[in-house]
Amino acid sequence: MVQRLETVVDTRDAATSTSLRDAIRTSQPESGGLYVPENGSLPNVSAAEIQQLVEASYADTANAILTKFNMGLSPEQLAEVVSGAYGEQWHHPDITPVTTLKENQNLYLLELGHGPTLAFKNVGLEFLGRYLDMVNTEMLRALGASSGDTINAAHNATRGRSKLHSIFLLPETGPSDVQMLQALAHDIETAMTILISGDFDIAQDAIKTFNAPEHHNFKAENNFISFNSIQILRILTQMVYYFRAYTQLMKQEVIQNGDEVDFSVPSANFGDALAGHWAREMGLPIHSINIATNANDVLHRFLETGTYTVELLPSGIRKPATQTRAPSQDITVSSNFERALFWACDGDSSRVKGWMTQLKETGSFTVDYGTLTQLRSIFTSSKASDEDIVMAQQWAWQECGRLIDPHTATAVFPFAHGKKPSRPTVCLSTAHPIQFSSPDGVPEETQYADEVAILRNRKPESGKHFLRSGTIIHEIHAAVVEAVSILNEGRAPIEDR
Repeated sequence: MVQRLETVVDTRDAATSTSLRDAIRTSQPESGGLYVPENGSLPNVSAAEIQQLVEASYADTANAILTKFNMGLSPEQLAEVVSGAYGEQWHHPDITPVTTLKENQNLYLLELGHGPTLAFKNVGLEFLGRYLDMVNTEMLRALGASSGDTINAAHNATRGRSKLHSIFLLPETGPSDVQMLQALAHDIETAMTILISGDFDIAQDAIKTFNAPEHHNFKAENNFISFNSIQILRILTQMVYYFRAYTQLMKQEVIQNGDEVDFSVPSANFGDALAGHWAREMGLPIHSINIATNANDVLHRFLETGTYTVELLPSGIRKPATQTRAPSQDITVSSNFERALFWACDGDSSRVKGWMTQLKETGSFTVDYGTLTQLRSIFTSSKASDEDIVMAQQWAWQECGRLIDPHTATAVFPFAHGKKPSRPTVCLSTAHPIQFSSPDGVPEETQYADEVAILRNRKPESGKHFLRSGTIIHEIHAAVVEAVSILNEGRAPIEDR
């Protein structure tokens, strides 16, 4: 254990270290790997420190945890970024409250959907936007792809920022009506949506092509940075709400300091579950983390078999993700899982690189027994079909009096299906239910309905608030170039009407 994390390494080349600040700025190593702390190098949070956080505010908790990471901020600057990130734009004074899901059953919800765009992504991106605006002197551009929630949190993170733009690809099919409204009818003059006719995996693959050598100059000239979950600062900031959940359970006298808890986490790109794992490595008493998937169950299948397989079409092209009721989990490649593999194989970057090469070339890789055993020592998994998701939402309403969104339902499903928690178990509620239609037998959410009504009264204009693109790479690249040009010229935000 170290007192303060200064440097990180590449999952595919652990011999080379990088300062944490540079890793945040560059987002991803040139190798295609991901930045991680060296195994055993995460700073420790002692039991005494956890005790001190029981009466702390969310901002004070964030300060206490994030000060252990040297991201190039003075204590005063960190406090300023934290204060702005977790301020009045949030709809709940506790930022991420923990509430009871099922009385007398040790089952709780960590509500992460009270941010400005009603999704857990606000936790990391509200901090990241303010951090980048503070430490950088040049204009930066967040470039990414989203299945529905990241785009809106990223756009909002640039609101009012003087040195930050947001350009995101969004598939036409998959996002909910409210997510689509947020992305197309926003009033943020520093953000642009590119609506593509393909699915999320096509959008994500297109973004990855900007790392190719032929696009190096364009990328460098425009100072692109990642806001997607590969961005290490997002993982660090998301660790905070695991500590916060634990201390809230202590305050509610559900647990005593040192008692272990379980978490059940809706999973796609694995960033949220990884944040919990890193919090555990720092000393938070977490017994296990359940990786809750929908029908796109690559991680569930991997933990069952030790083989990670991406299904391919006869043409050799990756099979598109199955569209489900939980669209933000509709992925076929879980980008952050590489970080967990690095930890599980004791930081052997040559093995990680080999597995990732096999995945790219053959669509599959199999890990050794020791690596799989290490992962299984912490992670469990579950799979929920669309029918299971509906059942979990109905159970939450009928048995618990709670409205939950379909992603949260994947985390709740094992318990709705009859599993009994062995210890206090916190299900991450990753989005506010008003963003999604309710299934039969469950009323529509009305909290924050006024904000949604404002969105519905706006008239998004193509070329002003969003652009359209096909799925061919050169079409997407042309749309990104156009978006950069529009944002550089500046334009007034739309009015509510």
